Amino acid sequence: MADFGGIALQGGGASSGAWFRLRNAPNHDAAVRFGGVEVEVRKGLRAVVVRGDLGANHHDVLASAPESANRALDLLSLKSRLALALTDVHDLHVTWWNEPGGASVARFFFSHTMKLTASLNVVVTSPDGQAAQDAPAAAGWQGSMRYFRMSEVTDDLFDSFRNTYLAIESVLSEIEPMRAGRSRRGWESEEDWFKRALRTASAHVPVRKFAPSPDLGDPIHAIWLELCEQLRHATFHAKTARNPLLPQDGFSRSRILEARQRYARLYLSLAGTLFRAQLGRGETGIGPAVQRAVAETQAEQMVVAFADDPTPVVEGDELISPAHGTVQPLPTQSELAGNRLEVQAEARVSDLVPGAAVGRFGAVDKDTGKALIFDGLEGRLALDGFDRCQVRLSLGVTGHPGLKSDFGS
Repeated sequence: MADFGGIALQGGGASSGAWFRLRNAPNHDAAVRFGGVEVEVRKGLRAVVVRGDLGANHHDVLASAPESANRALDLLSLKSRLALALTDVHDLHVTWWNEPGGASVARFFFSHTMKLTASLNVVVTSPDGQAAQDAPAAAGWQGSMRYFRMSEVTDDLFDSFRNTYLAIESVLSEIEPMRAGRSRRGWESEEDWFKRALRTASAHVPVRKFAPSPDLGDPIHAIWLELCEQLRHATFHAKTARNPLLPQDGFSRSRILEARQRYARLYLSLAGTLFRAQLGRGETGIGPAVQRAVAETQAEQMVVAFADDPTPVVEGDELISPAHGTVQPLPTQSELAGNRLEVQAEARVSDLVPGAAVGRFGAVDKDTGKALIFDGLEGRLALDGFDRCQVRLSLGVTGHPGLKSDFGS
């Protein structure tokens, strides 16, 4: 029977399930059942297993399993005093399901984006050919810098968004301090102050480009409505009647990520104006031709493989199995889809080595066997009980990303 570290993946009426990585390992075993779903963790294993009737294909299982896992972890935080959180859900996961014909399939998925860096040095010369000296950049500390830095170093998307909002609020208060007013609190309203401050800043910052849509009438009002009235309330407050956004919810996540990136760029424009400095957060663009060339070069040399080695992955690993476990190469195909290389491999479990298990998986050089791109489960997932095993790798190439865009949770 298929299992991961002693946690059964099948049986008990469960037709499908998923494995996700945890940010930290639990200090004791725990399990919870609700709504026909069972979720289990084991001491020392940085993973959670979800099983139940979650779907009959990869897409359906992945659409429902993360929320089931999150609800179970919510319950375990109270029931078992375990403070656990999912991480890298859409970059690394395992799903399994039963097809209509009865065959059971396990799919291992890993997404990776390789960052290429480039530098450009521009020298300005005077008429006599001498290099001109750069004027010293304006310097000066202001509290918004702290909020913005925290938005960039955190691994939690909602935490990043909240600090991005606070950075904007802080820098606007430097541009236009809040005025005394006739309200019961003795100050002008939040809306009046925010719009006034942003309108003052708009004389130097192209505010319209940061609005939810450039086609909206008044960009100042549109930003106030989205950033302050909608997203701030939905992420800073949790009254159920006001439809708060839940951390790690799929729809909430995509909406907040897009807004966070846009408003982080607004902050940088505002701060650049206030501090009279050019703040370096631009992206290094990598054109489609370079992306395609790199992807095609990778595809020519790689073959998908997995090893039963549970050794945690560390930077600098050159072997897919540093403990010299069993390495199983798989027939590999790849195709370019947009700017990503989609690599896939599949095999019948009966054709693999007896007792096959997956601890690490990814791509290796077909000539040397050197690991190219891979990740690991930090445990062994035994394939006995599955009919087919699939591996999917999604590989991309980008320039220096500028703003942080990868959030584990």
